[in-house]
Amino acid sequence: VSVAVAPSLADADVSDVTSTALTATVASHVNDDVRADLEHLPAVSYWENTPEAYRELATDAGYDETGISERREAIALEAYYQSYKDKRELVADLLFGDDEETDRPVNGDLAAHVSEQFRAKLDTGLETAQENLTTESVDGISVAVLDTAAFTHRYNFPTTTLLLDALHRREREDDSFVTLGLGDDELHVRATESLNVRDLGDAIAEAAPDAGVHVVGGQDGHIEFLPGERDAVRQAALDALDATLA
Repeated sequence: VSVAVAPSLADADVSDVTSTALTATVASHVNDDVRADLEHLPAVSYWENTPEAYRELATDAGYDETGISERREAIALEAYYQSYKDKRELVADLLFGDDEETDRPVNGDLAAHVSEQFRAKLDTGLETAQENLTTESVDGISVAVLDTAAFTHRYNFPTTTLLLDALHRREREDDSFVTLGLGDDELHVRATESLNVRDLGDAIAEAAPDAGVHVVGGQDGHIEFLPGERDAVRQAALDALDATLA
């Protein structure tokens, strides 16, 4: 049986709900026996602005801020390697291995070790990205642009999306800040204000009709375009930002 879960249909505000938080909540309601095993997962899934209710659940389950952060970073790294080699057992150990049947305490060595690797790789990527970031002001909006084709690689960690997330968190400086990751045939956007990528994609497609612009994913997806149309897409994106930011 397939069931679609859409809290937004009940007028619930899901703007800050991660897929992990939603999945853990549904699983807990479907099978109450697993509730105790999942209480820390929602907090682990937030890189920032973790809802206090989720933070308290993780604390009550025995996970402090360090333990939550280490698992978040460790899972991000192993999720990347999962695409090349099965890491399900390691992921399970990172998320669920801390119990009476293991020798590791709740905030044990495994997550700390993997998260240390994550931070080393991410810091290296961020250092390179920051040195090659260009910034400009567009109608009062601060925009940082990174050439992701030159400074990220799909076969290396960190991934484009993860690097842009971290770069945006580090570089944003006011209420109107946008980070653009521009590759040879795709555009990723991060913004401090609400931005529907589908609306931005429509505006770019209208301004650059020969670029073959289309949006992949929902309102938080990314934009793809034809190789060779990079400059036209870049300018169209900059021109459209003011109108598409909420």
